Amino acid sequence: MRRHVFLGISLAIIFPLAATARAESDPIGKPAPNFSFQTSKGKKDLRAYRGKWLLLQFGGSWCEPSELSSTVFSDIRRKLDNKPFEFVEIGDDPTVADFELYSDVNFSGVRGVEDGDVPELLSGDTIPRWYLIDPEGIIREKGELAVGAELRATIAKALPASFLPKGDSLDPSPDQQAREQARIDKLQGKYADAEKGFLGIFQRNPTDFLALMQAGYAHAFLSSVEGARNFVQSKLPKGAVLPDREQVLFLRLPKPRPFKFERAQTLVPLLQRHPDSVYLKGDLISNTTLPDEIDTASLRTVYRFNRAHSSMNSVFFTALALESLGKPDAALGLLDLHPSGVPLPQTIGVLARNHKEALARDLIKPWAPELASTADAEKSWAGCNFYVALCDWPSAAIYGARYAAVRTDRPFGLEIQWLAAIRSKDFAKADALQAEVEQFVKDKPAYAVAQGAFKGNPPPEAKSMISGFDALRRIDNFLPYALLAERHGQMEQARTLWRELRTLTDCNDPENANATSLALSLGH
Repeated sequence: MRRHVFLGISLAIIFPLAATARAESDPIGKPAPNFSFQTSKGKKDLRAYRGKWLLLQFGGSWCEPSELSSTVFSDIRRKLDNKPFEFVEIGDDPTVADFELYSDVNFSGVRGVEDGDVPELLSGDTIPRWYLIDPEGIIREKGELAVGAELRATIAKALPASFLPKGDSLDPSPDQQAREQARIDKLQGKYADAEKGFLGIFQRNPTDFLALMQAGYAHAFLSSVEGARNFVQSKLPKGAVLPDREQVLFLRLPKPRPFKFERAQTLVPLLQRHPDSVYLKGDLISNTTLPDEIDTASLRTVYRFNRAHSSMNSVFFTALALESLGKPDAALGLLDLHPSGVPLPQTIGVLARNHKEALARDLIKPWAPELASTADAEKSWAGCNFYVALCDWPSAAIYGARYAAVRTDRPFGLEIQWLAAIRSKDFAKADALQAEVEQFVKDKPAYAVAQGAFKGNPPPEAKSMISGFDALRRIDNFLPYALLAERHGQMEQARTLWRELRTLTDCNDPENANATSLALSLGH
C-alpha cells in the first residue's frame, strides 16, 4: 500500500513533505542498522532487542493492510510469549498515542513512532513492510502485504524448530482465524461476510468491544454510517463502558447532525487523558473552529488528522481554511484532487470567489435554472445551495421558489428567495417575502425563535458549542435574524449573526455551506 500522502501535493506550500528514501533492493543477510523510536514508555532503539528474534513492521493506524498483518504478527507474538521473540511495529502516525488510539488491532508487542530518520536499508515508500531479524541482528526475511497463512508459513520456516509450538506451526485459534478472515473480507469488499465474522467473535465474547466496532465499520459499507452507529449501539450491553480506544473508534462512526456538539463533548475528556494525540486535537479543532477563523498552527494540526483520516467533510473544511488564510491556489488544488460525481457547495463557492466561475457553472449544468420546475426536494435544495454559493441571486430565487413548492412544511424556500431579494437590493420584494415568512411561522411552534426575530426580540444567547445543541436555535430558526440585519443595512451585526448561525451547523459538513459561503461573500 502506498504511503498515505493525502492533501500533500496541494498543501506543500505550507506543509512540506519529507522525502522518502527507497530501501536497498535486498537487505536479507545484512546487519539491521540501529535506529531509535518513541514508545509509550519512552525512547527505545533497535539494538536493545539483540539476543532475541525480532519481527519489525512499519505500518500505520490508517492503513488497512498494515492492520491485517499486525493482527497476524500480534497473534504470533502471543504464541511465542515464553520465547526470546518480540514484535515491534513502527507507525506512520504523529504520536504513539495516535497509533494506539486509532488502530483497531488486538495488539501484542511494542508500538512506537519514528524518532528521526529510519536508516536507508530499512526505509521505503510502501507500508506495510516487515523484516525478521535474528538474535545477532541479521535480517533473515522481509516482506510486504500477504494473507495470514503466508505470513505464518514464512515466519515459521525462518524460526528455529525449538521455537515452534507443538505441531511445528503457528496456526491461529478458530477465533483468531475468524478475525483474520473478516479483515481479509473487508479488504476485498466482502462487507457482509466481514460483518458476520466480526459479529460472531463479539457474540462469543461480549466483552470484545473491538470486534463489535469492526463489525460496525463493515456494516457502514452495507447500509449507511448512521445505520452503523445504530447497529453498534443496539448490541452494546446495557451500562457498558467503552475503553478509550473503542470510544475513538465508535466516535468515527458519524451520526446525523448536529453530531459535532456530541463529538466535541466526547473529544475533550479523551484529549485530557491523551494530551499528546495530534489526531484528537485536529478532530476537536475542526469541530469547534470555523474554517475562516482558523490560524496556520491549528490548520497544521487539522491537516495531520485529515491526512490519516480523510473524508470529503475534512477536505472542504481545509479548503475553506486555506482560502481564508489567503492561499486560494492551495484551496483550489485541494478541491481538484477530489473530483466528485456531484459537486458540493464549498467547491462552487471557492471557485466563484477565486475567478473560476465558468468552471463552477460547468459543474452545475444539471441544475440550470430552466430545469428547476422538474426538480424534486433534494435537487431543488441543492440548486439553492449552488446558486447561493455563486451569488447568482436570480437563479437562487428560482430554486428557492421550487423548494418552497415541494417542501411546504419548511420556510427555507421562502427564506432563500428573501435572501436573494436582499442581496439584489430589491427591498420591496424582500419586504413582501418577509411578510410571507412571518405568516408561515406564525402558527408553527417549532419556529418560535424565528417569530421572535420578526417581533424584534434579540437573538437568544449563544451557547458553548461543547455544551450541547438547542433544537430551538437550529438554522431555520436563526436565519431571519441575519436576513433582517442585512435588510436594514446593519452589516456588522449581520456578520456576527452569520457567525452565530455557523456555530449551529456542522461547518465542516459540505451540505451546510450556506452560512459559511454567505459570510465569506458578504461585502464582496
